[in-house]
Amino acid sequence: MLLREVMGFNGAVTSDATSMAGLTSWADRAEAVPQVIQNGCDVFLFSPDAERDLDHMRAGLRKGALTEQRLDDAITRILGLKAKLGLHRLSVDERLLPKAELKERLRQPAAMALAERAASASITLVKDTGVLPLSPQKHRRVVVISAGIENSRPGVAPVPLDGVLEGLRAAGFEPRAYELANPPTRENADLVLYLVAKESRMLASRVFLDWRVLHGNDIRASMRRFWHELPVVMLSFGHAGHLIDAPGVPAYINAYSPIETVQRAVLRKLLGEEPYTAISPVDAFCGQDAARW
Repeated sequence: MLLREVMGFNGAVTSDATSMAGLTSWADRAEAVPQVIQNGCDVFLFSPDAERDLDHMRAGLRKGALTEQRLDDAITRILGLKAKLGLHRLSVDERLLPKAELKERLRQPAAMALAERAASASITLVKDTGVLPLSPQKHRRVVVISAGIENSRPGVAPVPLDGVLEGLRAAGFEPRAYELANPPTRENADLVLYLVAKESRMLASRVFLDWRVLHGNDIRASMRRFWHELPVVMLSFGHAGHLIDAPGVPAYINAYSPIETVQRAVLRKLLGEEPYTAISPVDAFCGQDAARW
């Protein structure tokens, strides 16, 4: 009702992973499967047993928990989505291409432009006490403090946020990684930039800024904060509530995702090339009035 009637959305609606607790704790699967479709979801994802879920759907149809009209509507929207992506124009041989090659063929200029606009529109300037925009004249020497893009899979090493770093270099800045033996000071730096890509992962009891990791795995360094000595900007490419652990940071931005399009859009915002238009979907100040200043 909210999507269709209030917001006027006419596209396909997809579920999240239907084996997750958000669904399995709500009802028995035999009851939940037809209800998910009947209540407006068009694409049902991540079935642990697809044939059994189809049986649940058929049973729901026979019992009246799911209507043929709702199924027809879902199928129409799925076909419309496929047509929008141009899948109906692919030959049989093209449909059998390896997934990576098929995805590359579907990276059409119009779709990529839409992705850039969506990334730009999502970035939220939560707080700025006078640091932004950045410029090579004022902030040339940038010390970057980051643990990289943290992966939820065990054993997978973090990936650097290279898009931001390369963009800074191309714009005339001189970024360098934080070093425990050479911390930022007024003499060797003009700006401290925190790049945090920590998501609210499943089974994480708490998502927080691990200052010990960020500041060189040293207990004394973990207690230090740099924003009374230097301009500091914190960028979150994942969790939206890091201000609860860094209420005094002078400038804070939520970007929600570390993908390349978002990194490029963040850089344009930092340099003042694009305005910030997004409104925070959550209380990014985490109920702390002190975090606003």
